[in-house]
Amino acid sequence: MRRHVPCRKSASALAAILLACAGLSGCGTTESESVDAADLSVADVAEDGAAIDVPLDVTATDTAAPDLPDTGVDATLPDVPDGCIPLCEGKKCGPDGCNGICGYCKTGQLCIDDGAKCSEFCKPLCDGKKCGDNGCGGDCGACGDGLHCGLDFLCHENDCISDCGAMKCGLDTCGKSCGLCADGDWCDAGTCKPSPCKGIPDSGKCDGVVLSVCVGQGATAEKQLVDCSATPGKICGFDGLAGKYACIDKPACTPVCQATRNGQSVKLECGDNGCEGVCGVCASGWSCPDGQCIPQKGAACGPLPPQGQCMGDVWMFCNTGKIALIDCQADLGQTCGWDSKVGKFTCVP
Repeated sequence: MRRHVPCRKSASALAAILLACAGLSGCGTTESESVDAADLSVADVAEDGAAIDVPLDVTATDTAAPDLPDTGVDATLPDVPDGCIPLCEGKKCGPDGCNGICGYCKTGQLCIDDGAKCSEFCKPLCDGKKCGDNGCGGDCGACGDGLHCGLDFLCHENDCISDCGAMKCGLDTCGKSCGLCADGDWCDAGTCKPSPCKGIPDSGKCDGVVLSVCVGQGATAEKQLVDCSATPGKICGFDGLAGKYACIDKPACTPVCQATRNGQSVKLECGDNGCEGVCGVCASGWSCPDGQCIPQKGAACGPLPPQGQCMGDVWMFCNTGKIALIDCQADLGQTCGWDSKVGKFTCVP
Protein backbone atom coordinates (compact mmCIF):
# COMPACT_ATOMS: atom_id res chain seq x y z
CA MET A 1 0.00 0.00 0.00
CA ARG A 2 1.33 3.39 -0.91
CA ARG A 3 0.24 6.93 -0.29
CA HIS A 4 1.31 10.18 -1.90
CA VAL A 5 3.21 12.64 0.24
CA PRO A 6 3.75 16.17 -1.00
CA CYS A 7 7.42 16.92 -1.50
CA ARG A 8 8.98 20.34 -1.24
CA LYS A 9 12.48 19.21 -2.19
CA SER A 10 13.79 18.87 -5.66
CA ALA A 11 13.83 15.40 -7.15
CA SER A 12 17.60 15.32 -7.32
CA ALA A 13 18.02 16.36 -3.64
CA LEU A 14 15.48 13.82 -2.45
CA ALA A 15 17.13 11.11 -4.47
CA ALA A 16 20.46 11.90 -2.75
CA ILE A 17 18.81 11.68 0.68
CA LEU A 18 17.23 8.32 -0.13
CA LEU A 19 20.51 6.98 -1.48
CA ALA A 20 22.32 8.05 1.69
CA CYS A 21 19.63 6.56 3.88
CA ALA A 22 19.77 3.31 1.99
CA GLY A 23 23.38 2.81 3.14
CA LEU A 24 22.65 3.42 6.88
CA SER A 25 21.13 1.11 9.46
CA GLY A 26 18.32 2.35 11.67
CA CYS A 27 17.09 4.74 8.93
CA GLY A 28 13.52 3.58 8.97
CA THR A 29 13.99 0.32 7.01
CA THR A 30 14.92 -3.22 7.81
CA GLU A 31 17.56 -5.09 5.93
CA SER A 32 14.89 -6.89 3.90
CA GLU A 33 13.07 -3.64 3.18
CA SER A 34 16.05 -1.46 2.36
CA VAL A 35 15.62 1.03 -0.44
CA ASP A 36 17.27 0.00 -3.68
CA ALA A 37 18.46 3.00 -5.63
CA ALA A 38 17.92 1.10 -8.88
CA ASP A 39 14.18 0.79 -8.11
CA LEU A 40 13.72 4.55 -7.86
CA SER A 41 11.81 5.88 -10.81
CA VAL A 42 10.57 9.22 -12.03
CA ALA A 43 7.25 8.26 -10.50
CA ASP A 44 8.94 7.74 -7.15
CA VAL A 45 10.94 10.97 -7.27
CA ALA A 46 8.98 13.66 -9.01
CA GLU A 47 9.62 17.27 -9.68
CA ASP A 48 8.80 19.95 -7.11
CA GLY A 49 5.23 19.70 -5.98
CA ALA A 50 4.75 16.18 -7.36
CA ALA A 51 3.73 13.22 -5.26
CA ILE A 52 6.19 10.67 -4.03
CA ASP A 53 5.23 7.09 -3.37
CA VAL A 54 6.39 6.09 0.16
CA PRO A 55 5.86 2.51 1.40
CA LEU A 56 3.83 2.38 4.63
CA ASP A 57 5.02 -1.10 5.61
CA VAL A 58 8.59 0.04 6.25
CA THR A 59 9.42 -0.46 9.97
CA ALA A 60 12.42 0.70 12.01
CA THR A 61 14.93 -1.83 13.26
CA ASP A 62 15.14 -2.50 17.03
CA THR A 63 17.70 -0.29 18.75
CA ALA A 64 20.34 -2.48 20.46
CA ALA A 65 21.32 -1.70 24.07
CA PRO A 66 24.65 0.12 24.22
CA ASP A 67 27.66 -1.90 25.38
CA LEU A 68 28.75 -0.98 28.95
CA PRO A 69 32.46 -0.44 29.57
CA ASP A 70 34.32 -3.48 30.88
CA THR A 71 35.42 -2.77 34.47
CA GLY A 72 37.09 -6.11 34.97
CA VAL A 73 34.76 -6.92 37.90
CA ASP A 74 32.09 -9.59 37.72
CA ALA A 75 29.06 -7.80 39.22
CA THR A 76 26.82 -10.87 39.07
CA LEU A 77 25.84 -12.45 42.36
CA PRO A 78 26.51 -16.18 42.82
CA ASP A 79 23.48 -18.40 42.68
CA VAL A 80 22.51 -19.96 46.00
CA PRO A 81 21.85 -23.66 45.53
CA ASP A 82 18.22 -24.58 46.13
CA GLY A 83 17.66 -25.74 49.71
CA CYS A 84 21.21 -24.82 50.80
CA ILE A 85 21.52 -24.01 54.52
CA PRO A 86 24.44 -21.67 55.42
CA LEU A 87 26.77 -23.24 58.00
CA CYS A 88 28.22 -20.45 60.16
CA GLU A 89 27.88 -21.88 63.65
CA GLY A 90 31.21 -21.49 65.44
CA LYS A 91 32.72 -19.57 62.52
CA LYS A 92 33.93 -15.98 62.57
CA CYS A 93 34.83 -15.68 58.91
CA GLY A 94 35.13 -17.52 55.63
CA PRO A 95 32.57 -19.18 53.32
CA ASP A 96 29.20 -20.44 54.58
CA GLY A 97 28.90 -23.30 52.08
CA CYS A 98 26.12 -21.58 50.13
CA ASN A 99 28.16 -19.10 48.09
CA GLY A 100 27.99 -16.63 50.99
CA ILE A 101 30.34 -15.37 53.72
CA CYS A 102 30.08 -15.96 57.48
CA GLY A 103 32.07 -12.81 58.26
CA TYR A 104 35.09 -10.74 57.41
CA CYS A 105 38.31 -10.23 59.36
CA LYS A 106 39.74 -6.80 60.16
CA THR A 107 42.39 -5.29 57.95
CA GLY A 108 45.70 -7.04 58.59
CA GLN A 109 44.08 -10.23 59.91
CA LEU A 110 43.78 -13.65 58.31
CA CYS A 111 40.90 -16.11 58.49
CA ILE A 112 42.32 -19.37 59.90
CA ASP A 113 41.23 -22.72 61.35
CA ASP A 114 38.46 -23.14 58.75
CA GLY A 115 36.91 -19.82 59.72
CA ALA A 116 36.96 -20.44 63.47
CA LYS A 117 38.87 -17.24 64.17
CA CYS A 118 40.67 -14.23 62.78
CA SER A 119 44.38 -14.00 63.51
CA GLU A 120 46.95 -11.26 63.10
CA PHE A 121 49.24 -11.73 60.16
CA CYS A 122 52.28 -13.63 61.39
CA LYS A 123 55.72 -13.87 59.81
CA PRO A 124 57.44 -17.16 60.66
CA LEU A 125 60.79 -16.72 62.45
CA CYS A 126 63.16 -19.52 61.50
CA ASP A 127 66.50 -17.73 61.16
CA GLY A 128 69.14 -19.91 62.84
CA LYS A 129 66.57 -22.63 63.60
CA LYS A 130 66.56 -26.19 62.27
CA CYS A 131 63.44 -27.35 64.07
CA GLY A 132 60.79 -26.32 66.59
CA ASP A 133 58.15 -23.62 66.77
CA ASN A 134 58.22 -20.89 64.12
CA GLY A 135 56.17 -18.50 66.23
CA CYS A 136 53.12 -18.74 63.99
CA GLY A 137 51.68 -22.12 64.95
CA GLY A 138 53.96 -24.05 62.59
CA ASP A 139 57.50 -25.40 62.81
CA CYS A 140 60.89 -24.69 61.27
CA GLY A 141 61.56 -28.28 60.35
CA ALA A 142 61.78 -31.76 61.80
CA CYS A 143 64.78 -33.72 63.04
CA GLY A 144 65.62 -37.11 61.53
CA ASP A 145 65.72 -40.50 63.17
CA GLY A 146 67.88 -40.67 66.26
CA LEU A 147 67.75 -36.89 66.75
CA HIS A 148 65.70 -34.57 68.96
CA CYS A 149 64.97 -30.85 68.81
CA GLY A 150 66.65 -28.98 71.64
CA LEU A 151 65.58 -25.77 73.31
CA ASP A 152 68.10 -24.04 71.04
CA PHE A 153 65.96 -25.09 68.02
CA LEU A 154 68.78 -27.29 66.74
CA CYS A 155 68.83 -31.06 66.18
CA HIS A 156 70.88 -33.12 68.66
CA GLU A 157 71.60 -36.83 68.95
CA ASN A 158 69.28 -38.66 71.30
CA ASP A 159 72.22 -40.23 73.15
CA CYS A 160 73.87 -36.84 73.73
CA ILE A 161 75.10 -36.64 77.34
CA SER A 162 73.92 -33.45 79.03
CA ASP A 163 76.59 -31.65 81.03
CA CYS A 164 76.03 -28.19 82.52
CA GLY A 165 79.21 -28.13 84.60
CA ALA A 166 79.32 -24.81 86.44
CA MET A 167 76.54 -23.30 84.34
CA LYS A 168 73.59 -21.97 86.34
CA CYS A 169 71.48 -20.98 83.36
CA GLY A 170 71.32 -21.24 79.58
CA LEU A 171 71.56 -24.34 77.39
CA ASP A 172 74.21 -27.05 77.25
CA THR A 173 75.63 -28.66 74.11
CA CYS A 174 72.65 -31.04 73.97
CA GLY A 175 70.17 -28.18 73.79
CA LYS A 176 68.90 -28.83 77.32
CA SER A 177 68.32 -26.21 80.02
CA CYS A 178 70.86 -25.68 82.78
CA GLY A 179 68.47 -23.50 84.79
CA LEU A 180 66.57 -20.22 84.71
CA CYS A 181 67.50 -16.88 86.22
CA ALA A 182 65.28 -15.08 88.72
CA ASP A 183 62.62 -12.79 87.38
CA GLY A 184 64.20 -9.86 85.59
CA ASP A 185 67.77 -11.23 85.65
CA TRP A 186 69.51 -12.37 82.47
CA CYS A 187 71.88 -15.20 81.60
CA ASP A 188 75.44 -14.41 80.51
CA ALA A 189 77.46 -17.49 79.49
CA GLY A 190 75.85 -19.65 82.14
CA THR A 191 75.89 -17.00 84.90
CA CYS A 192 72.84 -15.02 86.04
CA LYS A 193 73.33 -11.27 86.14
CA PRO A 194 70.94 -8.70 87.60
CA SER A 195 68.88 -6.69 85.17
CA PRO A 196 68.61 -2.89 85.50
CA CYS A 197 64.91 -3.40 84.79
CA LYS A 198 64.31 -5.62 87.80
CA GLY A 199 60.86 -4.99 89.24
CA ILE A 200 59.49 -3.45 86.06
CA PRO A 201 56.88 -5.65 84.32
CA ASP A 202 56.75 -5.95 80.53
CA SER A 203 53.79 -3.55 80.51
CA GLY A 204 55.75 -0.92 82.47
CA LYS A 205 54.44 0.81 85.58
CA CYS A 206 53.53 4.22 87.00
CA ASP A 207 55.00 5.83 90.10
CA GLY A 208 52.75 8.85 90.38
CA VAL A 209 53.32 10.83 87.19
CA VAL A 210 56.60 9.01 86.42
CA LEU A 211 56.48 6.24 83.83
CA SER A 212 58.97 3.37 84.25
CA VAL A 213 59.65 1.15 81.24
CA CYS A 214 62.31 -1.35 80.22
CA VAL A 215 63.88 -1.04 76.77
CA GLY A 216 65.75 -4.00 75.32
CA GLN A 217 66.47 -7.42 76.80
CA GLY A 218 69.37 -9.20 78.42
CA ALA A 219 72.64 -7.32 78.11
CA THR A 220 70.95 -4.48 76.23
CA ALA A 221 68.18 -3.96 78.82
CA GLU A 222 67.87 -0.36 79.99
CA LYS A 223 65.51 1.22 82.51
CA GLN A 224 63.93 4.46 81.34
CA LEU A 225 62.02 6.98 83.47
CA VAL A 226 59.66 9.50 81.87
CA ASP A 227 58.04 12.39 83.74
CA CYS A 228 54.64 12.51 82.02
CA SER A 229 53.72 15.78 83.75
CA ALA A 230 56.49 17.49 81.78
CA THR A 231 54.09 17.41 78.84
CA PRO A 232 51.01 19.61 79.41
CA GLY A 233 47.80 17.61 79.63
CA LYS A 234 49.55 14.25 80.15
CA ILE A 235 49.58 11.85 83.09
CA CYS A 236 50.96 8.35 83.61
CA GLY A 237 48.30 5.70 83.18
CA PHE A 238 47.33 2.46 81.48
CA ASP A 239 46.77 2.65 77.73
CA GLY A 240 44.06 0.08 77.00
CA LEU A 241 44.65 0.10 73.24
CA ALA A 242 48.40 -0.48 73.57
CA GLY A 243 47.97 -2.84 76.54
CA LYS A 244 50.70 -1.14 78.59
CA TYR A 245 51.43 1.87 80.78
CA ALA A 246 52.24 5.10 78.99
CA CYS A 247 51.89 8.89 79.13
CA ILE A 248 48.21 9.33 78.29
CA ASP A 249 45.85 12.29 78.00
CA LYS A 250 44.65 13.59 81.33
CA PRO A 251 40.94 12.75 81.68
CA ALA A 252 38.42 15.52 82.15
CA CYS A 253 37.91 16.26 85.84
CA THR A 254 35.30 18.19 87.84
CA PRO A 255 36.63 19.59 91.15
CA VAL A 256 34.62 18.47 94.20
CA CYS A 257 34.63 20.78 97.22
CA GLN A 258 31.41 19.60 98.86
CA ALA A 259 31.08 16.78 101.38
CA THR A 260 28.35 15.30 103.54
CA ARG A 261 28.81 15.62 107.28
CA ASN A 262 26.12 14.26 109.64
CA GLY A 263 23.64 14.16 106.78
CA GLN A 264 24.32 17.76 105.75
CA SER A 265 26.23 19.14 102.78
CA VAL A 266 29.34 21.02 103.92
CA LYS A 267 31.64 23.17 101.84
CA LEU A 268 35.27 22.08 102.09
CA GLU A 269 37.59 24.91 103.07
CA CYS A 270 40.83 23.13 102.22
CA GLY A 271 42.27 19.84 101.02
CA ASP A 272 42.28 17.93 97.73
CA ASN A 273 39.54 18.72 95.20
CA GLY A 274 39.96 15.42 93.34
CA CYS A 275 41.51 17.06 90.27
CA GLU A 276 45.07 17.57 91.49
CA GLY A 277 44.04 20.89 93.01
CA VAL A 278 42.84 22.15 96.38
CA CYS A 279 39.57 23.55 97.69
CA GLY A 280 41.41 26.25 99.63
CA VAL A 281 44.47 27.03 101.73
CA CYS A 282 44.39 27.49 105.50
CA ALA A 283 46.15 30.30 107.31
CA SER A 284 49.69 29.75 108.47
CA GLY A 285 49.76 27.33 111.39
CA TRP A 286 46.20 26.08 110.82
CA SER A 287 45.62 22.39 110.10
CA CYS A 288 43.18 20.87 107.59
CA PRO A 289 41.62 17.71 108.98
CA ASP A 290 38.63 16.49 106.99
CA GLY A 291 38.50 19.53 104.68
CA GLN A 292 38.04 22.15 107.42
CA CYS A 293 40.62 24.71 108.59
CA ILE A 294 41.30 24.16 112.31
CA PRO A 295 43.37 26.75 114.24
CA GLN A 296 46.33 25.62 116.30
CA LYS A 297 47.60 27.29 119.49
CA GLY A 298 50.11 30.02 118.72
CA ALA A 299 49.17 30.16 114.99
CA ALA A 300 48.22 33.40 113.25
CA CYS A 301 44.65 34.46 114.03
CA GLY A 302 43.83 34.48 110.31
CA PRO A 303 40.09 33.98 109.70
CA LEU A 304 39.27 33.42 113.40
CA PRO A 305 36.38 35.82 114.14
CA PRO A 306 36.94 38.50 116.82
CA GLN A 307 34.15 36.92 118.91
CA GLY A 308 36.22 33.77 119.21
CA GLN A 309 34.93 30.28 118.44
CA CYS A 310 34.05 27.06 120.19
CA MET A 311 35.43 23.71 119.10
CA GLY A 312 33.57 21.35 121.37
CA ASP A 313 34.43 22.58 124.89
CA VAL A 314 37.62 24.27 123.69
CA TRP A 315 37.40 28.06 123.57
CA MET A 316 39.50 29.63 120.81
CA PHE A 317 40.19 33.36 120.72
CA CYS A 318 42.73 35.79 119.35
CA ASN A 319 45.30 37.20 121.80
CA THR A 320 47.92 39.70 120.56
CA GLY A 321 47.69 38.34 117.01
CA LYS A 322 48.08 34.72 118.06
CA ILE A 323 45.50 32.02 118.72
CA ALA A 324 44.88 31.08 122.34
CA LEU A 325 43.10 27.87 123.35
CA ILE A 326 41.39 27.12 126.68
CA ASP A 327 39.78 23.76 127.43
CA CYS A 328 36.77 24.97 129.40
CA GLN A 329 35.86 21.51 130.69
CA ALA A 330 39.35 20.38 131.67
CA ASP A 331 40.57 23.70 133.02
CA LEU A 332 37.44 25.28 134.53
CA GLY A 333 34.81 22.54 134.69
CA GLN A 334 32.66 24.63 132.35
CA THR A 335 31.55 24.47 128.74
CA CYS A 336 32.34 26.68 125.78
CA GLY A 337 29.39 28.75 124.65
CA TRP A 338 28.02 32.13 123.66
CA ASP A 339 27.93 34.82 126.38
CA SER A 340 25.24 37.31 125.33
CA LYS A 341 26.34 39.78 128.01
CA VAL A 342 29.77 40.31 126.45
CA GLY A 343 28.79 39.32 122.90
CA LYS A 344 31.39 36.66 122.31
CA PHE A 345 32.25 33.02 122.85
CA THR A 346 33.77 32.10 126.17
CA CYS A 347 33.70 29.53 128.96
CA VAL A 348 30.28 29.56 130.62
CA PRO A 349 28.96 27.72 133.70
